[in-house]
Amino acid sequence: MATENESQNIPISSKEPDASSKENTPKTCATCEVAVGVNDIKLQCKYDQCGAVTCNSCTKLMVEVMFGQPVLEYPLKCCSCSKAYDSIEVDQLLAKHSSYEQYIAFILPLFWSEDCLEENEKLAQCPFCPYVEIHTTDACPIQFMTCQHPACGKKSCLICLHEITDDESTHRTVCVELRSYKEMVEKAIETGSKQQCPHCHLTGLKDDGCTHMTCERCGLTWCYLCGMKETECLVGDDDDPSFSAHNNEWEQH
Repeated sequence: MATENESQNIPISSKEPDASSKENTPKTCATCEVAVGVNDIKLQCKYDQCGAVTCNSCTKLMVEVMFGQPVLEYPLKCCSCSKAYDSIEVDQLLAKHSSYEQYIAFILPLFWSEDCLEENEKLAQCPFCPYVEIHTTDACPIQFMTCQHPACGKKSCLICLHEITDDESTHRTVCVELRSYKEMVEKAIETGSKQQCPHCHLTGLKDDGCTHMTCERCGLTWCYLCGMKETECLVGDDDDPSFSAHNNEWEQH
């Protein structure tokens, strides 16, 4: 029979869970929604109200998409809250990519355009290297540019972005005529053709096919026309959720 003192010596654990065990608890990737361990986390949102994590595989895919469409995908954003990732963390990640220098060549003009230029200024970039010049928009438009980079030196047309190796007259006439059409197309693409994936918010452009969109980042299939997931793509009150109705008579849309 146990004495009173012996009964009081029964070990009772009152320890709170170790902090390290909490850190090692698997989390869910915000992109593919697969449980990942701490060692598999590549990016984590620093926004206090979010904190979403992205696994190594999804991060690699995000980086590839970003290098493929740097103007559309800059800066790299959390697919959960759409806040930009920490710039230092992203730079360290991107610096390891084989196309980093090419990426910087595209992103630098965009960065300057957003934060550094006056309203009447824009950047003109050599199509063949990172060299850029600041041009004023209230002056006579400059159609040609001779690159001042010592390793380049190419002369190019700023409208068609091709190198000029012969007489300028062809570019001066044809390209000027097509300038307005080029601007119209670019504006239409920028304002009317981009749609975001309803899950991870990756921006995508529709090709000449149907309204089926498959996100390159998270793999979700959704409708380009209404921007909804497949199961939420409701065309009308009497229609079943499907893509078929939105694919019908697409030319009218």
